[in-house]
Amino acid sequence: MRKKDTDTKSGHDCDPVQSSQRPRTSVLLLVGVCALHLAIWLYLLQEIFEGKKWPTFILFALAVACLAWCVLFVWKENKKARSERAKENAAHAQQLQQLRDMFHSLSCARNREQLLERILEYLKNTIPNSACAVYFITNDQNRILNLNRLTCYEPKNLPVPDRVAVIDVVNQKIPFTTCLENGLRTRLLSTLSGRLQSVGAVDLYKPEGFSPDEFELFQSLIDYASTLWALYESLATWEEEAFIDPLTGLGNRRYIMRRLQEENERIKRYGGNACLAMGDMGNLKHVNDDYGHTKGDEVLARAAATIQKSLRVTDVVGRYGGDEFVLLLPNIIKSDANMVVDRVNAALKNLRIQSDDADPESPPIEVVMDFGIALFPGDAPTLMDIINQADEVMYANKTARKEEMEEKYCAQH
Repeated sequence: MRKKDTDTKSGHDCDPVQSSQRPRTSVLLLVGVCALHLAIWLYLLQEIFEGKKWPTFILFALAVACLAWCVLFVWKENKKARSERAKENAAHAQQLQQLRDMFHSLSCARNREQLLERILEYLKNTIPNSACAVYFITNDQNRILNLNRLTCYEPKNLPVPDRVAVIDVVNQKIPFTTCLENGLRTRLLSTLSGRLQSVGAVDLYKPEGFSPDEFELFQSLIDYASTLWALYESLATWEEEAFIDPLTGLGNRRYIMRRLQEENERIKRYGGNACLAMGDMGNLKHVNDDYGHTKGDEVLARAAATIQKSLRVTDVVGRYGGDEFVLLLPNIIKSDANMVVDRVNAALKNLRIQSDDADPESPPIEVVMDFGIALFPGDAPTLMDIINQADEVMYANKTARKEEMEEKYCAQH
């Protein structure tokens, strides 16, 4: 950047205070002229009564003409002042409409990615012959990430900014800076702030320079966009707290129920099917009793990570409650769902968790998981009812596994 200009003062060329004082000046001028004419008329009346009529009438006519001219002058000044006020009001109304359009455009964004796209799109459509980009900086401060390539607008005529200037703006060392070329403000670079810290920089370039109204509009957009970004950050945090289980990092029961409802609506509209597998960790109580709840939490967390790694990208897994997990498997039949469950059980069987972290020779904890599978729409009318069906199958499998273990124990003894 050639030259930095940190002067943020801007405004209209027309001074509203000065224009509002013009009618007052005109009125004072009219009062002064009227007082002068009153003095002249008194003098003329005195001359009339003394018998000097001819020169008196000439002076009287000139006084009347002068008064008419003053009245016309004051009327024109007032008309000019009203016209200027009308132009100012029209300019203010246009600014308010631009702000309204900006607020509406940015407020329609549902997340931070859409907010970035709407910032760039709005600046492109509102400020002609301009190019805009949003920059983020990696943690190592070594390179600038131009997120504008992820949006619908590619600024081919946007010059590469000074890396140091962008880093200073992002780090809020210089919250706002401009670039002057031939006396024109051709580049605007401002910090995009989040809830706790700055998140990037918005770069706007216009070769022929920005008008005062465009400058103020850019500042207003950045302020409002920063407020929305902070709001979306808070919403993301609240959503994570509301739908994510803090121990396992999986979706919680609320999240699972919402995903089931979405999948249920999708199948009703477009057809298809889905399987739901309900899983129960059969030996978690013994782990808690023998090794403590801290070790039990570790077993839950590592088992959850293992299950998630064993599924497809389109599959959903969540912690339903306690030691129960729900696996939502879209577009799959029961035989394939059984293969998925077998793959999960094989991964859990290979999971090695030391019972005593201080003793490497301590026996590993075996993770035992019982599953029940149900098919929608074959086994129940809705995916919500599928949960009960899968739960019944899971407890039947759990009971069968325990009976088999008891039979093996009795046979050995």
